[in-house]
Amino acid sequence: MQSMEQIVHRTLAGIMKQPGIRGDQDLTHDLRVDSLAFIQIVAELEQVTGIRFEDEDLVPELFRTVDDLTRYLANRQPQ
Repeated sequence: MQSMEQIVHRTLAGIMKQPGIRGDQDLTHDLRVDSLAFIQIVAELEQVTGIRFEDEDLVPELFRTVDDLTRYLANRQPQ
């Protein structure tokens, strides 16, 4: 079973076509995630993890880094 970190990194690497994703990378500045790519990432992560992003949370300010995205999903994972 893959960790949430591995799932997020693999998803970002696939969508952004960038290998070697790190948790401290800034989504906007380092990975060049724009609004369309952000929606693609969210949709893919929802499909892969089964965890739904709350509509009110879909603001880029909440997801500055890869680690922010990983933490969001990890905190919503069923125990």
